[in-house]
Amino acid sequence: MLPLKSSFEDGSSGRASIGERKLSACVTSIELLDGEPVATLGDGRIVFLGQRRTVEAHAGAILCAAPATEESGLLSGGDDGRLRLTRQDGTETLFQGSKWIDAVASRRAGAYAFAHGRVLTIVEATGARRSLQMMGSVHAIVATELGCAVAHRDGVTLVGAVEDAILTEEFLPSVGGHVAISASPDGRFLVTAALDSSLNCWRLSDRAPSKMGGYSAKPNSMAWADGGKWLATSGETRLIVWPMSARGGLGGKAPVMLAPSRSLVSTVACHPSADLIAAGYRDGSVVLARRKVRIVRPVRGPTNDEITALRFDAEGERLIYGSAGGAVGSAHLRNML
Repeated sequence: MLPLKSSFEDGSSGRASIGERKLSACVTSIELLDGEPVATLGDGRIVFLGQRRTVEAHAGAILCAAPATEESGLLSGGDDGRLRLTRQDGTETLFQGSKWIDAVASRRAGAYAFAHGRVLTIVEATGARRSLQMMGSVHAIVATELGCAVAHRDGVTLVGAVEDAILTEEFLPSVGGHVAISASPDGRFLVTAALDSSLNCWRLSDRAPSKMGGYSAKPNSMAWADGGKWLATSGETRLIVWPMSARGGLGGKAPVMLAPSRSLVSTVACHPSADLIAAGYRDGSVVLARRKVRIVRPVRGPTNDEITALRFDAEGERLIYGSAGGAVGSAHLRNML
């Protein structure tokens, strides 16, 4: 029913596990660069998984990463205070500061934004650079249609460029520290995870807020399904999938709850086109779930090695995962979609 084949390039079949390899450092994210999975690590390395090529990008942990828009490269920020752009032919430093680079996001037309401490820096495709002081340390950034949204203490700031010259700012208040942020693909909602283990949501058409508390841990991994109609989240001992109705946002209807476990869900990912959601757990297990028919199948069993990154490839043919202990694996989803 769920035939899985695993490898990055050698065609080895999955047996009890998924043909894993060890990278000897925590996998902080998995990104796609020209269709190839790329892992960023807690020791500063960037690993091109298909080529088995490694780039020494940072002198310390990589804290954030994002594919560079209109660049064949990967933006990464580290606790060495550097923002770097890594391409197939090398790595260059875009910024060097004294504070950690906590967040980075690619924007349209080759522009990007990054944060160091309380300072948000926006770089336009022309190379023009502008900085803004936020009301607290910036923990996460997401690109929006008009600019970017920035998560920090006591809310979110929407930042937009007007005529490539003037920055506009709009503050969306919500008491507490906001540590993760996500925007729905259809542009309807902005959602944050807060330190009080809650989800906070704004409907962008009228800025109407909604909130859902009661999570066992911060739901700081979020993924959108069906073009933004459903939101999958971490932070509980099961996969929580919220229906995001235009009328109610969070809490308008009860969530779908899948894949119960004794362990907390640590990271989630949604298939780019099919009814398929992946969940990774703190105990190292990985499952695939179908929301509509509520079928759950295991991909990886528990190993006491927390899953820290999950990513479907662009075609939706593979699920790639990474762990705190440096394990990476790739499950090929043959005959399932």
